[in-house]
Amino acid sequence: MPLNQQRQMSETVSVNSAGVIVPFVSRRQEVWLIILLALSVRLVAINAPYTSIHWIKQLQIAPIAKHFYEDGYNILWPETDYSADRPGYIEIEFQLVTFLTALLYPVFGIHEWVGRAVAISFSIGSLILLYGLLRRYLGDRPATFGLLFFAFAPANWYFSRVLMSEPLMLFFSIGVVYFFSLWLGVPREAPRPAKSGLY
Repeated sequence: MPLNQQRQMSETVSVNSAGVIVPFVSRRQEVWLIILLALSVRLVAINAPYTSIHWIKQLQIAPIAKHFYEDGYNILWPETDYSADRPGYIEIEFQLVTFLTALLYPVFGIHEWVGRAVAISFSIGSLILLYGLLRRYLGDRPATFGLLFFAFAPANWYFSRVLMSEPLMLFFSIGVVYFFSLWLGVPREAPRPAKSGLY
């Protein structure tokens, strides 16, 4: 085999301890593969009704998006279907998820998958922010493993696709920590703790 072909092959594949040639995957490709797999498992049954384990909360929130769409986009006055003879205004957390869902209803119609897609979008954003945060303090390899565990943890998978405020809360919580650390200018190679289960 010519030398230039050997050099090109060495850049795309590697040989493991058993002598088997395996394709070389860069760190960036690993991260995006994890994120794409996480997205694919979150899209399973995306149009399922809001009748899973936490159905009470989801069926309480779903009408809020419908009322935003039908009665006006006043995010400070969320309304649900508690009563038929008077407005069902409700004291609840800030309804950004349902508001964004309602903004998409004129384009896609009132479907369960629209609300789930909004939640999944924030979930994928959380994965990206978490990887950046872990990479900043722990390095590439621990960040990749942290991303892998966080992406496929059963509880995180479930709550990342519900019409609730949890995906939004997690996204902004991780984002605040990440961008605050950038603002502080903490060095990327921070000292590692003497005792930690990660090392």
